[in-house]
Amino acid sequence: MALTYKIFYYSLLVKPLIFLYYKSIQSKKIKDALQIIGMIYLMYWLLEITYLEIPDKFQEQIAVSASLLFIIASLFIFYELTMSTEHSLFNHSVSWIATGVTLYSAGTIVVFAMSNVVLQMGMQYFEVMWHINWGFIILSNILYARSFLCKIF
Repeated sequence: MALTYKIFYYSLLVKPLIFLYYKSIQSKKIKDALQIIGMIYLMYWLLEITYLEIPDKFQEQIAVSASLLFIIASLFIFYELTMSTEHSLFNHSVSWIATGVTLYSAGTIVVFAMSNVVLQMGMQYFEVMWHINWGFIILSNILYARSFLCKIF
């Protein structure tokens, strides 16, 4: 279960988001920074699935590190858009995506980091905490959907 979750996290979340951000910016410096943090995460991810896996535990390290990566990458996007565009950020779909990613990642980083502790307290506490996660998922999905209404990618 843990390996499947880790593969999901890398192949379906991290890699496509970094690729989307990479294709949506013009600055060579920021593209290089995205590649560097993507490679650092890939090395950590490989280390995690190879040596640091703890059976029967939620692997919060990989989720927290991915959330931090998403926040940093989204900040790069916001910086690039504010420095290079003459249009409002509301007109760029990638700004809505970056807002949703930042909100979700920042909001759930504590949920992911404390998952094993809360699981030890009991399933009812974990369910309450997971409802917080669902709230952030719903809010971020609304922001992602809003990005489809933009004229500029």
